[in-house]
Amino acid sequence: MMKIGVIVLNDENESLEMAKTMLPFLTTIGNYAFGTFFEIVSLTDSTIPENKRKALQEKDGYLFVTPTFSDEQFGKYSEQFRSIREILENKSAMVVCFGNNEEKQHTVTEIKKQLLNYQVALPAKEIFLPKYTIFEWEIDTKLEETINERVEQFLLWTMSMRYARSLKERLVI
Repeated sequence: MMKIGVIVLNDENESLEMAKTMLPFLTTIGNYAFGTFFEIVSLTDSTIPENKRKALQEKDGYLFVTPTFSDEQFGKYSEQFRSIREILENKSAMVVCFGNNEEKQHTVTEIKKQLLNYQVALPAKEIFLPKYTIFEWEIDTKLEETINERVEQFLLWTMSMRYARSLKERLVI
């Protein structure tokens, strides 16, 4: 069984609500993907308590949920990634952003550049979500198909990284 952290990167309720809206879709995908379990974890500042660090360490991969942003907000995210760098190393991550379509690519690019500093495996595609309600998501089959396809790709990356970490541990001993 794999464990995936759905990481909310800021303290805005909007990000937490988006993560909660995604959770039923993720749970359905996880049930078909070797019993993968998804858990929402909120990282609102760079000081992370030890119990939350331990919970993050137990995850096999991470879905980072964030609204689109401009450059001034990136410094805070950079600090958060730096504070969990040893946890991120050799794991997989995927960016899930929502909001302003014009800032989407900038947001994804900046987060991916930061994550690559920590040897994180990143699938080729991210997920961009319009600000829909769960009811609107359920009637938009194209959006649901996109989420399924990209999360399944992410889970394959995560399984590969989990296997690579296991091999590394065995070779070091």
